[in-house]
Amino acid sequence: MFGAHQIDGSLMRTCSRRAKNKNSSASDLVIRSSLPAWIVRSLRTGGINRFHTISRMTNEELLEVPGIGKRAVELIREEERKVRKNAENAE
Repeated sequence: MFGAHQIDGSLMRTCSRRAKNKNSSASDLVIRSSLPAWIVRSLRTGGINRFHTISRMTNEELLEVPGIGKRAVELIREEERKVRKNAENAE
């Protein structure tokens, strides 16, 4: 059984994470994109979960992620543009 301090600690960590990512929206999540599942899986396995992370990466850095090739980079950049455009329209 969990003690109250364990639950509160977990809740505090969750709130803290949300505060750190306040500039990131749910639509920024790679898993919520329209990218093919194999690309999403490769990105997430490589530790990349959000498009704001991808936007700071070069194509060469993306190519270093296992499972990501030239075609995947093209699809990722296309989806990144869509996500950015949707975010701008939402503001």
